[in-house]
Amino acid sequence: MEEPAISSLDLGLGLDAEGVAVRTGHHCCQPVMDRFGIGSTTRISLAMYNTRADVDAAVAALRKVVERAKGEGAKRRDGETAMRDLASLKWPAAVAESPEASADELAELFDALGDRDARNLYILELGEKLLPMPLEFKTEETRVHGCMSVVHLYGRRAPAGEDRLEFLADSDAHIVRGLIGVLQRLFSGQRAAEILAFDVEAFFGRIGLEQFITVQRRNGLAGMVKRIRGLANEMLA
Repeated sequence: MEEPAISSLDLGLGLDAEGVAVRTGHHCCQPVMDRFGIGSTTRISLAMYNTRADVDAAVAALRKVVERAKGEGAKRRDGETAMRDLASLKWPAAVAESPEASADELAELFDALGDRDARNLYILELGEKLLPMPLEFKTEETRVHGCMSVVHLYGRRAPAGEDRLEFLADSDAHIVRGLIGVLQRLFSGQRAAEILAFDVEAFFGRIGLEQFITVQRRNGLAGMVKRIRGLANEMLA
């Protein structure tokens, strides 16, 4: 999907919401995909039990996902082009006094949301609220490798000092932007030493992240956490 560009995971999630089951990812052939420079694909598999009505439903759902993505893409482009004045750029501030306090607030919210679908929707909503990341920051140096989707993360020392880290990030996958939103609530604006001391894996287990994030997505999430911890280490050094 190139017009508009839609990540394979977003495409799969969109079709799933319309009642169409597909498979996304490497499909057990990652070396071949690496050879052709393809990060991941969305695959519709037809079998002897599928009908013409199934195909029609898939096409109709695909059209809905594409139209929705066109609108979302226009909003993101407007935000990116508006960020030419880097001096006035907005950065995610701390939402609590420490990563632990922010984690407690998030965990309480996830408990209140209850089922997997409600939690997944909340993460998607966080992705919609990300502060824009300027195109100037999306370079090879800021790219987070190991993710199936394209992810960029750029951090800085907060102007107020105190070894506080602020960071902006973006992805071509909606669910990954939501995960970025979770990480920003945990870490952006926090002291570097407290970021390094925080047990993020225990937090992921606490909110039941494995219920709605695949193993491949967890690898990408680990890459983002590694980048954040690396920036925190650089600040202390």
